Amino acid sequence: MKKKLLISALMVVSVFVFSCKKGTGQDQKAEVIAEESQPVAWLNGTYVNQQEDALLKEIVLCDEGKASVSSVSRTYTIAIEKGKTKITVSSNGNFAFYVSEDKTTLTPADAFTKEWGTNAVFLLDKEKEQNCK
Repeated sequence: MKKKLLISALMVVSVFVFSCKKGTGQDQKAEVIAEESQPVAWLNGTYVNQQEDALLKEIVLCDEGKASVSSVSRTYTIAIEKGKTKITVSSNGNFAFYVSEDKTTLTPADAFTKEWGTNAVFLLDKEKEQNCK
């Protein structure tokens, strides 16, 4: 009798735990898929570093993931992360920035970018011409 009761209890607990894990995983997967499926437009413009003594002076962003850093052709990717637009510029390392809603400000998104790119922000200079090769 005790053995049957113990087996029944284990089965109920196993089903409950499996159901909870299964539901949680599907919810998280649905959120990620929803974020990834949002269309994200390319950025266009010259963004100037507001930290005057930084090595990385400006970033030029163009369509199709083309970029220019210190007049050298580079690439960038753009994605939605936790509801924010994030770009990653490949230039002797991956520099990650969050893009402001009005697309005029790039804010460092990780420690690497803050250390090697800027402690400040990059601001869009509407007067500067963009040129991505």
